Amino acid sequence: MIQWYVPLLPLLLPHANAHTPYGTRAQGHDALVFSCNHHFPRRRFFDTVLPKFETLVRSFPVPIPSTIALIVDDYHHKLISQVCPVCLYRTLKREQETLAKGLDKKVVQLQSWEL
Repeated sequence: MIQWYVPLLPLLLPHANAHTPYGTRAQGHDALVFSCNHHFPRRRFFDTVLPKFETLVRSFPVPIPSTIALIVDDYHHKLISQVCPVCLYRTLKREQETLAKGLDKKVVQLQSWEL
């Protein structure tokens, strides 16, 4: 099985400092706030948003299981270094569509994710 590694940070935030945390838990609040202005109550993030992200990315035509595992693990850390899962999914979706076309895989319409 071929596993693809997609360098996420350069695709998402080319101007960002690599040491800047992109998602942080709001101090004194039970929420996760991201630099894209998306924010989620902690319970909703872990009960709904993160499982939906996992389901959507696992349906990609070019599997990236190791990348997905690392990303999801990072969302469970105290300080999150990933961008929000909704924005990340949108970027990965575009990359998957490009990869699938280049590999002559059957082009499938990947699901959009709007909040």
